[in-house]
Amino acid sequence: MNGPASAASGSSRSPQRTSFVRWRILAVLGALSVSSYLLRGNLSIAAPSMIADLGIDQGIHNALLLAALAEHFGWTLAIAVGVAFALAGAGLNLLVRADRTVEQPG
Repeated sequence: MNGPASAASGSSRSPQRTSFVRWRILAVLGALSVSSYLLRGNLSIAAPSMIADLGIDQGIHNALLLAALAEHFGWTLAIAVGVAFALAGAGLNLLVRADRTVEQPG
């Protein structure tokens, strides 16, 4: 990455270093996903005895389930809207760049 773009950005990181950081972030996210999956499975097995021990009646239990469902759909909607805006922005970016001429180095 030599040239005016790398000098202007002031980045002294090598591409290998950047790639290593990305893989580390991916590994952490993967470990968190597996942990979340295992904890959710354990909670579904332990939920009936926890509900009985904590004295949660059916009305509160239904309200908690409804809140969790609303949160899930809220995040799903937020992500879908974000992806739609990202795709629209990428499409507009391609249209704007299509009008420009590309200079050949040399």
